[in-house]
Amino acid sequence: MPLSIAFDNVKRTMQPIENNAKYFTRLVGNQVRFIVPPYYPSWTEVPEEQRARLRSIIESYFNLHGESVARLSTWAVIVAVDRLAANRYRDYKLKVHNHLKAHGPSRLYGEMSAED
Repeated sequence: MPLSIAFDNVKRTMQPIENNAKYFTRLVGNQVRFIVPPYYPSWTEVPEEQRARLRSIIESYFNLHGESVARLSTWAVIVAVDRLAANRYRDYKLKVHNHLKAHGPSRLYGEMSAED
């Protein structure tokens, strides 16, 4: 059964809020790193097929059409998810960039230790 999620529509930030917000944010970040390679210049360049796959995976874990988001339009939910994914993609690319800058391309990003 998918978890419930709500977005902050009062302040218009559209950030995930309430009990499952941290899980939602973590899932989006993990899936962005898993699905989208870091070679696109920005999130806007990521093909719609990969974005749709991301939304599909998120919907299997979270109820994006439940009562907590019923007052929002489908478009507003897609925009909120897309904005969060864009931020996570930017953070991911920065980490890869900093890693390559510090260690060069000879050491894989996945082999980083906790101290890196």
